[in-house]
Amino acid sequence: MLGKRLINTGGVGACTTDTTQILNAGSTQSLALYRFEDNANDTASGTGKFGKGAVFNGSNSEITLPAALSDGSTTDTNCISFWFNVGAEVTSSSSGNEIMSFSKSGSNTGKIALGSTTGNFSNETFSVTSDVANQYTYITETIPAGWNHAVVQWNSSTTRWDIYINGQAKSTSTFGTNEQGKLLLKFGNRSSYYFDGKLDQVRVFNRSLSSSEVSTLYNETSSTVNTLQILGDTSCIATYTFEGNAQDLSGNYYHGSASNITYDYNGTASNVTYTTGKFGKGAAFNGSNSQISTSSFASLSQVSISMWVNMPDISQQAGLIARYGTNREFAIYMYSGTLTASIYYNGNNGNATQVTASTYMSNDTWHHIAYTANGSTAPKLYIDNVEVGSPQYTDSTRCAYYTSSEPLDIGHFAGISAYNYEGKIDQVRLFDKELSVGEINSLYNETATSAALGTIDNPSLLAYYKMADATDETGNYDGTPTSVDFNVEGKYGFAGKFTGSSKIVIPSDLGLRDSNLPFTFSLWINFDDMPGNGNFRAITGSASGNTSRGPFVVNMYGTSSGAVTASLERYYSGLMYYNSNYNSSAALFTYTPGVWYHLCFVYTPISDGTSTASVYINGSQSGITNPTYTLDTGQNRASANNLVIGVYSSSGYGWRGKLDQIRIFNRGISASEVTTLYNEIQCANTISTPESYFNTKLWTGDGNARSITGIGFDPDFVWIKKRGNDTKSHRVFDSVRGANNVIYADLNNDQDTPTNELTAFVSGGFSLGNASAVNDAASDTYVSWNWKAGGTAVANNDGTIASQVSASPESGFSIVKYTGSGTAGSTVGHGLSAKPELIIIKNLDGDIGWIAYDTVNNVIGYLHLEDSLLDSRRSWAVNNTDPTSTLVTLGNNQAVNNTGNFIMYCFHSVDGYQRIGSYIGNGSTVGPFVYTGFEPAWIIIKQINADNHWVIKDNKRSTSNPREERLKANVNNIEDTGADVDFFTNGFQIKSSSNEVNDNNDTYLFYAIAGNPDTTAPTKANSFGIKLYTGDDSNNRDITGLGFKPDFLWIKRRGSEPHALYDSVRGPNLQLTTHNTDTEATNSGSYLGMSSFDADGFNVGNNGGTNRAPHDYVAWAWKGLDHDRNLPAINNDGSITSLVSANIEAGFSIVSYRGNASSGATVGHGLGGELDFLIVKSTNLTQAWNVYVKGVTDTNAKYLRLNEPNNIYTTVNPRFIPGNFNDNVFSIGSDNACNGNNDDYIAYCFRSISGYSKVGTYSGAGSSGKTISTGFQPRFILIKRIDDSSNNTSWAIYDSERGGTKPIRPNTSGDETSASTTEISFTSTGISIPTSSTSGLINESGDTYIYLAIS
Repeated sequence: MLGKRLINTGGVGACTTDTTQILNAGSTQSLALYRFEDNANDTASGTGKFGKGAVFNGSNSEITLPAALSDGSTTDTNCISFWFNVGAEVTSSSSGNEIMSFSKSGSNTGKIALGSTTGNFSNETFSVTSDVANQYTYITETIPAGWNHAVVQWNSSTTRWDIYINGQAKSTSTFGTNEQGKLLLKFGNRSSYYFDGKLDQVRVFNRSLSSSEVSTLYNETSSTVNTLQILGDTSCIATYTFEGNAQDLSGNYYHGSASNITYDYNGTASNVTYTTGKFGKGAAFNGSNSQISTSSFASLSQVSISMWVNMPDISQQAGLIARYGTNREFAIYMYSGTLTASIYYNGNNGNATQVTASTYMSNDTWHHIAYTANGSTAPKLYIDNVEVGSPQYTDSTRCAYYTSSEPLDIGHFAGISAYNYEGKIDQVRLFDKELSVGEINSLYNETATSAALGTIDNPSLLAYYKMADATDETGNYDGTPTSVDFNVEGKYGFAGKFTGSSKIVIPSDLGLRDSNLPFTFSLWINFDDMPGNGNFRAITGSASGNTSRGPFVVNMYGTSSGAVTASLERYYSGLMYYNSNYNSSAALFTYTPGVWYHLCFVYTPISDGTSTASVYINGSQSGITNPTYTLDTGQNRASANNLVIGVYSSSGYGWRGKLDQIRIFNRGISASEVTTLYNEIQCANTISTPESYFNTKLWTGDGNARSITGIGFDPDFVWIKKRGNDTKSHRVFDSVRGANNVIYADLNNDQDTPTNELTAFVSGGFSLGNASAVNDAASDTYVSWNWKAGGTAVANNDGTIASQVSASPESGFSIVKYTGSGTAGSTVGHGLSAKPELIIIKNLDGDIGWIAYDTVNNVIGYLHLEDSLLDSRRSWAVNNTDPTSTLVTLGNNQAVNNTGNFIMYCFHSVDGYQRIGSYIGNGSTVGPFVYTGFEPAWIIIKQINADNHWVIKDNKRSTSNPREERLKANVNNIEDTGADVDFFTNGFQIKSSSNEVNDNNDTYLFYAIAGNPDTTAPTKANSFGIKLYTGDDSNNRDITGLGFKPDFLWIKRRGSEPHALYDSVRGPNLQLTTHNTDTEATNSGSYLGMSSFDADGFNVGNNGGTNRAPHDYVAWAWKGLDHDRNLPAINNDGSITSLVSANIEAGFSIVSYRGNASSGATVGHGLGGELDFLIVKSTNLTQAWNVYVKGVTDTNAKYLRLNEPNNIYTTVNPRFIPGNFNDNVFSIGSDNACNGNNDDYIAYCFRSISGYSKVGTYSGAGSSGKTISTGFQPRFILIKRIDDSSNNTSWAIYDSERGGTKPIRPNTSGDETSASTTEISFTSTGISIPTSSTSGLINESGDTYIYLAIS
């Protein structure tokens, strides 16, 4: 638990948690791509499988070969290999899609064709028909979209046909009649049944091919397309590559004669010039007679269009792109400021279904337009990656796509001069499919490199929420959270914790409003509690009642058996699709608190009104296999609305627990892909030494020019503050503005140029003059906080305003200098390649305040760094626009964007290094925990919904908890104490009720940076030790020789004196005693018990319990987390957050928690295995020490008390709930002894570790002696008799240093007792009790004892 929890780090393959598109969906080929680099050529990869191909229009295209291709004989054998790509489907069984016709008899009546009786392309019939006896063979095959390879061969002597599709044998049959004679071929037509599609790489062979040779042809690459004899012999008698013609490569002159065949989609430009485009060059149209047209284009059953446009006047009436000739297919055009996209479902009748959008475009600005039409459901229009407008019609008849082969027009409508376009167009792409939202996102975010490619990424992931906040990692669907706590540890990194009313509203249905669209919903869940029988917890639902459901609802239902079922509901068009038996047949599993479960719902439509949905739990399909969902006509629900995570509706039933790694895909993924998600590999932190990027430096002034070095890197940003003696303003310097240029964090002054403050940036630090603010002669102390950016600034032209940027994307920090334009909406590049969450801007030329804007709190406003105010005028700062991964948008306020000079500091969260976030105060001195995933070195905190100071804490001015030293960024005050914060290995906790950091229910912004982590992993070696010493009355005595730094000390004066227990989680000065119920005591002053845990031992004072002369003492010491600074970790595994110092290898942990009085509450213990022995004590209540022993106190009513000699207690108020114990948590009742509301507790946890420690039981043997096998030589054993009839047998501790004759009793403060003979012997394999030892303390015949033994 040192920062980020690593999962499956040893797994095969690369890490995936930082990968947005975890499941590779391949790429999508553009049908045509016009880049307008000085021409109107199509630069997609070509019309063929390799380069160009032959495009047949389905109405009059054909290629006729003039001669026979082989000599006839009685053993005549032929084979044809070809690639085909089908355009329109065939919906009638009477006419096929005739790929080619052939003849062995001279009549050309044989055919190779595709047909369909269903109208469903996934059920095409591929057939071969004889021209002699009209005999045929066929296969009904799922033909993938795009290019497919076929081999058809026949042998006249055996009268056998063979068919291969995509390298696989599909059919073998006989045709009954010898077919002899010369082979005649025609491509694309038989008896006026024309082929609609494309052909490429047609090869004719004069023999049969083996399956391996078919595989060679199927796996052909572009390197062999012009190789005639690809099989290494002379069997290939003709090859047609269709590279702009129908010629045969063989030299046998079997050239084809082509009619109405298209080989490319190059355009012909008239009066078009080429100028600066979106990428490289673009086409410029003059508004009067500019146009680009292609020849006849491929017929399409679906279409998607992508283009970039930039026009001087959006109010013009102009065609952008269309197939609008005799037969109208589609048109995208501008009309009086409105963008309109139409499909024409009746062709030349002109009946259109339109989508219109206005107010989304601006003059002289590049905008991306995308349009999709699938021919059956409503078309969609996107502007700048956002779906806009509403379709005029949604029914399948008027959303049908009219198929023709009209030319493509760009910049005009054919024959309509009134629609000539004025402006620039770039990067026009056409696709013969409906693009997904992810593909449109790829187009919108393409770069100069990807813009040159004929393919685009085909991401199947719609949205990905890592739950560090509500950000969608794809950049498309950021959510708005309400009362979700993201400051908790998740399955991977962070998680969102939901209370039952918490929610995240996604402002979209993610394009899943059509229930005929497949999707997959994958996530990790962790319950706080079990939904009761008949109740449920909703993972997704709606924002406001039953009438605004999202596209799907996922529920966890409670059952009478105590298990839960996972169910899916699907919504669309006022009706609900559902599994009618979900309560009995949906995925069923047993819930365990504190355990993460992976759920994956895969939804796949079958046809209108029916679908299948499968549920996977922890990678395995659960419940019934592929349950069928049917349309529930009794449900009256509205159309799909925004997706909402965490609540079902306004009536409640919200999720209570944690959610992590939420992914939504636009397809039904496979079982193997579900396994990939379940076995996801955690990405380790990219920065292993944070102090290579940020560090705090302290020095004492000497009044002389000097250099401050040893920072660990060359700083680019230095913030200096004088700590005491007199008030001096905060000084801010950076390398982009240069040395001797200062601005003041607590003032609105313009930039100053002192010559005796920071005078130079040098290797490993900076140089100072003798100014009092940075280096006076009075031995005053100073602090500097230092950041590394990217060194020398470089020009950045990403925005409309050019900037100079020094950026460190790996550490999420950049320095940006720019000159403002005074125009609202201007943009500036920041260089981080990720969206910054915190932006700080200062006008350098005027006495104008700082602007500090954060994106994590959804606050409509911005913060002033130089004062405590919150300003609500968000438009002034960022023009009401959040930054993107490349740009910051500016308002027109003089603080950010007049015609002067500005400096901007940008910060982005980086796992394991820095985090910008927020938390909600509770007004208590035991404030909220904030999980960061790293040990903080520096934190700045600001209340955002009230005026208050910016509070700065760091680990150099305050080296141990609580971090008391305080500076305030907005005032020049000297350093004082207050607003305390505790630092932990993976976060921090507010330890003050000051309203500066912890007003009740108020929201606070924080920015935390990591220090170098302690990477030493705990081990069994040196995890337990015993130290004997004699007291000397000193008040600062080092006890050494343990060999490690302990985290838990149990000290006992061997005479009469209370036990003294200390641990690093509570702090070294806080003492508990085991023999009574006293609350925690603070040792201080002249009677200090213990002052510190040290590298080889500990330091004690002259308290009677730890160091009084001339008494002898024993100290038993345990190592916890083995952290150099004894810091515990925040643990969110249970329903109660805990602080844990865990030594997993040695099976020991220290746990601190605050109770909530809820029976069944769970507490994380950090050991990764179920506990065997647990001791719990309230630190603020006079309550007993409660003990749980696995196998002994396993019912709710049973427990032991460490401070009493009594046997097992039985009570109606359970201390522990053993049924809820698991590898991650223990569970407690509601009694004050373990779980009083807002009361504090410490728990010492043990589990058996083979060869090191063991918890067990034995039966006393009296005078027969007893051997107890532990599997190792113990050094320590704690024993308790649990069935003494007199109810009066003490606990007993023996150890190897004092020997087996001197037990110490934890339940009394008395002397160690000394027996006349050995009671216990420590052997190499366990404990031996001699025959002489018959004491009831350890060996009463027939009685039962428990023990805890440690090596």
